[in-house]
Amino acid sequence: MASGDVVARARLLACSKFSAWIVLFCLSVLTGAGCNSSASSEPDFSTKVDKLVDTAQTANQVPSICVAIGRKGKPIYAHCSGMIDLANNTPAPPESIYLIGSVTKQFTTTAIMMLANQKPPALSLSDPVSKYIPALSSDPGITIA
Repeated sequence: MASGDVVARARLLACSKFSAWIVLFCLSVLTGAGCNSSASSEPDFSTKVDKLVDTAQTANQVPSICVAIGRKGKPIYAHCSGMIDLANNTPAPPESIYLIGSVTKQFTTTAIMMLANQKPPALSLSDPVSKYIPALSSDPGITIA
């Protein structure tokens, strides 16, 4: 395992055991499916992933879990397990919205670093943010890093 992988995994675990488990679960589902367009059309794909999601929800003793897998901006799979509203015994639909706190910062940072480390780089850490988000053009001194 590369040292970058170890650091990324440690940061995920620092957020919470559950968040890390879900991220690793999703990555294993994606790599297990081969990330190909036929993944959702395999006869037992949905059944296998549904069972994994249901097991994760029960094993982690959380009210609900929703997982979605997409390809080229189109959902190819979605499943929720558990209740979105325990008081009213309401099942979690795929449209459920969860408060995820600051977890997305880690993914954004990783994506930016991957783009900056490409050969040739897709972006520079010294680029002004307004280059990518024109609405933030009021201060050109604000850079990506």
